[in-house]
Amino acid sequence: MENVRTLQWHFGESWTGVKFYFDGGDVPDIRVAEDLHLCEAVSQAKSSPLLINPEVVSCPGASYVLGWSRDSRGRIVAEMMGRRGIEPEAAEKLIDQVPVLDKPPLAIGFNTNDVPDLMISYCQPRTAMDFLSLWQAAFGGSNLKTDLSSILSVCGNVCVGAYLSENVSLSLGCEDARRFAGISRDRMVVGVPYPLIKDLLTRTPQRESVSFS
Repeated sequence: MENVRTLQWHFGESWTGVKFYFDGGDVPDIRVAEDLHLCEAVSQAKSSPLLINPEVVSCPGASYVLGWSRDSRGRIVAEMMGRRGIEPEAAEKLIDQVPVLDKPPLAIGFNTNDVPDLMISYCQPRTAMDFLSLWQAAFGGSNLKTDLSSILSVCGNVCVGAYLSENVSLSLGCEDARRFAGISRDRMVVGVPYPLIKDLLTRTPQRESVSFS
């Protein structure tokens, strides 16, 4: 976890480690949250580690992208049509573009003692820009390419998206994430795969002092 501590020191803000558990023998014996959205778990884990599994997640979006309930798709489409007035074809297209896991995990851990699969931060845009600046310095000036969507921002486009793409994922935070996870209007969402963090910190030029306040 040394790279996680280095990340938090280097970029500031608060970061939450996310771990997908596909083997029951690997799941740690820690608190299992109840009636929780995945985006809420990211926030709550800042105070203590926790787990979520198919039985305790109350968010149809998270259940869908994690492969825990494909039946949730119809409910998500109906909610988009009702709340946003979106036509069925547009709602279906939005859902089709969200990253989903083919193999559902048995559980997901947040800030456990295991090496995370990715790190997520609800950070200020200034921090995200500083992160981007260092990312470009580390990877030869290449632009960071990422998809942006107005739905399933944390659970789908950042958490699952960063995990599957093995690249940085950004989101402006959907309505539900801001409501349930308490993401304030001055924050956005950044997801970074753990292997990329190691590579980034290795390539990033050392600085005497870095401030992102």
